[in-house]
Amino acid sequence: MSRPKKLSKKASKRLLMYGIAMLLAIINDALDLAGIGVPMIETLFDAALAILIISALPERKLTDILVALGDMFTGIDIAPMWTLYLLYRMERDPEVGKILAKLRTSKSSTKKEEALRPPEQT
Repeated sequence: MSRPKKLSKKASKRLLMYGIAMLLAIINDALDLAGIGVPMIETLFDAALAILIISALPERKLTDILVALGDMFTGIDIAPMWTLYLLYRMERDPEVGKILAKLRTSKSSTKKEEALRPPEQT
């Protein structure tokens, strides 16, 4: 198996920013699913984490604000909105999308090679 190529500084920085945003999104969605109980406190947590998530992203878009507003409504925040949205953003990002595509093809080719290999006898 060959060694992976070294990422450019820009790509590695974008991956780091998305990683931080994804960690915050998972924390936010876990708190939403746990249900703190007091809607006002939950809304304040959602607002604070939304600000942190948006500031961790490489660039800001209008949809970031729309997701944040949707996440602050108490009945809607049952779904893991931030996590799904960040997965969508990572897929659409040109630099990160290339990296994810390479990872997918390398994993699928490895699985195909393993499937074609005859089973080992013991």
